[in-house]
Amino acid sequence: MQEKEKKIFIGLCVGSVLSFLLCGYSLIACFATESSGPELGTYILEVSYLFLHLIFCAIVFYLSLRAVRVGSFFVKNVIYRVDGIVYKNRRIVLSIFCGLFFAIFVYALIQGILMTLPLANELGKVVWHDIMNGTFLLSIVFFIIVIYPIVPYTSNNKHAE
Repeated sequence: MQEKEKKIFIGLCVGSVLSFLLCGYSLIACFATESSGPELGTYILEVSYLFLHLIFCAIVFYLSLRAVRVGSFFVKNVIYRVDGIVYKNRRIVLSIFCGLFFAIFVYALIQGILMTLPLANELGKVVWHDIMNGTFLLSIVFFIIVIYPIVPYTSNNKHAE
């Protein structure tokens, strides 16, 4: 396995740990502003998503740690054709999605902290934390897939089986 590929997946490990910590912050912030009353049912569903997000972060961390040790077949198969040429259309689309998710993450981060931007009254604080955490993890994963072509293609993909 190449050193560049290891560094990319170590970066994904760091990103998933940051997402895990951000989700922990969101859980603490949402429990500190505990809700009660008629919207308690939706509050419980919104907070339960944060717990599911912790599980998603752990799964992404495990898969990226596994990719550091034995290599990743998923990212290679998404971005490279069989003959080793990069799918340019996929890379462009993933770049657009990465930028879009990062922009939504920044907006939701500001909204989750301040609750003063437009749409503050339309969605609750917990929903903004949900959006913030989900888009952060997606933007990290898409960013890793977009920068993966700096790793030279090798036809040796025996760990994919």
